[in-house]
Amino acid sequence: MDKISIKADAKTFMTFTNVVLPAARSTICKVFGDEPVDGSQFVSVFNQLMRNSLDCESVIVNITDCVSSCVGTLRCPGLTNLELNVMVDFNTMNAIIANHPRLIKLWLTASSKGWSEKEDESRQSIAPLNTSIREVRIDDYTARNPSSLQTTVLKYLMLRLPALHRVYGLAVDSSRLQQFVSKHLPEYPQLANIRFESESG
Repeated sequence: MDKISIKADAKTFMTFTNVVLPAARSTICKVFGDEPVDGSQFVSVFNQLMRNSLDCESVIVNITDCVSSCVGTLRCPGLTNLELNVMVDFNTMNAIIANHPRLIKLWLTASSKGWSEKEDESRQSIAPLNTSIREVRIDDYTARNPSSLQTTVLKYLMLRLPALHRVYGLAVDSSRLQQFVSKHLPEYPQLANIRFESESG
């Protein structure tokens, strides 16, 4: 099969109990909704649905507004592109990256939880994460101007994602991030490959 595409509101998606998608070259799954749903049940349905995704060349998942808890326990072995329009904290973000080594593009909205002491962590020697991520978008909808939270998250990721080439988002503080690159380039030469793009809100 060449392509499978699912677009459903969260309540409809929750009815896909015990459904497993067949392997396809490309799979796209978009779930949306303004009303929250049970997080653990959502994850159970999602993980079952995507069980065969490792056989796909491309798996794109977009989850908007409907579920914020438990997204760190999503399991989609073949996931390549993930867009989470829900608040994601430090531990959840790391779990998502660790669980999806084939991930190439990550887009999420940052939550301040867990980030209070990460600003100074760049002073330590940092091992890269086992990931293929090349593009990262981090948004902080609590601020229209470049935010310290967004910048902190991006700094954290820039040192840990060895394949990273593109950083973008709403009001990215490119100047501050370029200064960060200049400071750490001797120890982390891969930083020279990153370009920064800022989008207006």
